[in-house]
Amino acid sequence: MTLDEFAAVTRRVIEKHGFGESQPTATYPQRCHLKGGAGFPCDAPESHILQWAGEDRRDGEEMLVAFKIDGTSFKVVRYVGSFSEDDIYSVAAAKI
Repeated sequence: MTLDEFAAVTRRVIEKHGFGESQPTATYPQRCHLKGGAGFPCDAPESHILQWAGEDRRDGEEMLVAFKIDGTSFKVVRYVGSFSEDDIYSVAAAKI
């Protein structure tokens, strides 16, 4: 799964449930497993969110994590083996 694909899924959830109380979400595509966070404070450090998501990651498995970084944007981080990439997305999809 790409960063953009997971961002699109995240936006659909935000459209349905709002962004105000958004909590981190992690997915492990090979297992079709989705993990939602609960109780994270709005100022939780990124390192804590990634540690939480990594607890369910199997050796070398692909993992994507989406989490709120401010009132209008969220970040998606992707790991595959030792490779990682990330990007920041606005809550509203850009109109083309």
